[in-house]
Amino acid sequence: MAGWDYIVIVAGALLLLITCYKEHKRRNKKNLLLRLTATVLATAGVTLLGLNINYKQTVAAENSVIIITAGYNKDSVQFFKDAANKNLPAYTFEDFIASGKTNYKSVHVFGYGLSADELQQLHNIPVIFHPQTIGTGITSIHWQQALHTGEKLRVQGSFNNTANTPVKIILNGLNTMLDSVTIGPNKQQPFQLSAVPKQSGKAVYNITAVAGDKVIEDELLPVEVTAADSLKVLILAASPDFEDNFLKNWLSQNSYQVVVRNTTSKDKYDRSFLNTATTNIDKITGPTLASFDVLITDAAAFAALSKDEQNSIQTSISNGLGMIIKADTTLPSSSFYAQTFPVYSQPHKVSQNVMLQLTGAGALHGVTAEQLLYIRPQPGTQALTTDSSAQVLVNSAVYGSGKIAVTTYNNTYSWMLTGNKDDYYTYWSTLLNKVAKGRQQTDINFTPAVPVVNQPLHLTFAANNNPQPVIGESPVYLQQGVQLPFEWSGTYWPVQTGWQTIKMQNDSANFYVYSADDWKIATAVSKTNATQQYVQQQQFSSPVDVLQATEDVPVNKVYFFILLLVCCTYLWVERKFNG
Repeated sequence: MAGWDYIVIVAGALLLLITCYKEHKRRNKKNLLLRLTATVLATAGVTLLGLNINYKQTVAAENSVIIITAGYNKDSVQFFKDAANKNLPAYTFEDFIASGKTNYKSVHVFGYGLSADELQQLHNIPVIFHPQTIGTGITSIHWQQALHTGEKLRVQGSFNNTANTPVKIILNGLNTMLDSVTIGPNKQQPFQLSAVPKQSGKAVYNITAVAGDKVIEDELLPVEVTAADSLKVLILAASPDFEDNFLKNWLSQNSYQVVVRNTTSKDKYDRSFLNTATTNIDKITGPTLASFDVLITDAAAFAALSKDEQNSIQTSISNGLGMIIKADTTLPSSSFYAQTFPVYSQPHKVSQNVMLQLTGAGALHGVTAEQLLYIRPQPGTQALTTDSSAQVLVNSAVYGSGKIAVTTYNNTYSWMLTGNKDDYYTYWSTLLNKVAKGRQQTDINFTPAVPVVNQPLHLTFAANNNPQPVIGESPVYLQQGVQLPFEWSGTYWPVQTGWQTIKMQNDSANFYVYSADDWKIATAVSKTNATQQYVQQQQFSSPVDVLQATEDVPVNKVYFFILLLVCCTYLWVERKFNG
């Protein structure tokens, strides 16, 4: 309700009290009830004259409308109008929404299409899509925007070359060419570029597409490099194996503090202390675990622990300790984490080339292995690693103040044997920093992944309590998930380009906001895919009744004026003849 409406209602109420009081105080009580009724109606009439009152009216749906989007062809639109033999109105999306009209049987969208947010504003009006052909350029892109010192930057994407000449894609950093790849003529193919950043802090790299001497596309790649975390890791193994041995060596070489306990026989252990002082780890207790950031164990080693030791681990995780569990068989049903990570197996033991997709770090090199076990996703979990068929190999979940990750992929040492040390580094550093005590407790997902100025940016947080984020001076108001109480979501509209910082209660993160002119081809592909998906969903959903629509129609105020006039006339005549 507008502020003016409140003023009119309050003034009308005061007027009603005053006029009714005066009528009641008149000495002549004749026709008092009629006088009071006329006074109430007259006051209502004058009040209603000052209010904006509308009512819903059903109107017939108009035939069609045209929405033109980026990349549309004027001749195609005019040809469509001529073929339809109708002069259909054509709007930009912004003008269409501003018009407030929703009573159309269909919307013809020309160009690259609309984003998912824009499509929601159509309120299920059927869309007929007339897509524009995507030109030469980068159609998809992915890279890690946050790296640790020494970690390799991987840029993976797809390029559509519609020209008859080859195109060279170049990765530049700090005015230096770091890597390049060539795309053949008339080809659409994936590409990968990589480099190890030499600087620390925030920087903006470039990816440039060049055909001969002509620059086809030049885009920004913001990257933030921070010092690697020095974590203290405890490894409890049921028996020595290649996986633990390679992991122990890699951790020690990268300045992690590592304590390893291998079971050799019942109550007999082989202990190793790397980059740290020796300590008593024969019995796992709460005070022992308090000095570690991450516990890495396998399902068999955990099951062999005493009940008191298992309870100590469970309590320590609830208080912030991170745990990574390696599963090579079905998890024991008695373990406190088993229900969160149900494991299933493939029917046949087959040696295959396992291609891993690491969340937030892109694809890793394939490894030939007998992958038998996978994890069935559950509500409240986040997949960290999947294979090429989207089956989950590493899954994670929040447990109290800590985190648990379960992995069924136990052949990571194969990367070291085949010379893919960067994959090994990326995989294990990602897992460790994901679950480590006091780190990554507030996970943030950005949608879209490439934020654009003056466009909605949807933020999703995984946190035990409302992280109360603030960007600049603007708080982001969050809504708690109904089914997932640790999930918080909100929307922010960036107002400037460049690096921005989101601050939370005990954490902060940096992200980069692009201008509307950045990543035009990739944005066009994203909008085209979103619009085509919208059209496809309509085909499988129940038809929407758009033959009729409703619109707000203002009430004719002449009726209120007549009511006021009649009541005032009666009151004047009554007082004239009765005094």
